[in-house]
Amino acid sequence: MPDHANNPKFIRNFDSEAHLIARLEHPYVVPLFDYWRELQRRTAFPVARYYAGGSLSHKILNEGPLSLEDTARILDQIASALDAAHHKNIIHRDIKPANIMLDSEDNAY
Repeated sequence: MPDHANNPKFIRNFDSEAHLIARLEHPYVVPLFDYWRELQRRTAFPVARYYAGGSLSHKILNEGPLSLEDTARILDQIASALDAAHHKNIIHRDIKPANIMLDSEDNAY
């Protein structure tokens, strides 16, 4: 993000996406509290809830493949969140294990 944090088009898109996400409420969507831009460091980042379980990518790398039961549960949670987003015309353009966060009970967000 550093190369883009001071780019006017990036700022408009980042602001627009942040406002869309902030309006989306669902049990398995990471709530966005705020977002921040630091001009000196040329960075921008969202301010969201912390998830103690880390990312799904981290879990798979550290613990190996998920069981069929865990895979089905996580897919159900993520599909439910994406369905809620799609009903509000929000499209997630970067779905991958590194962008799926887990709480301490391995619920996916």
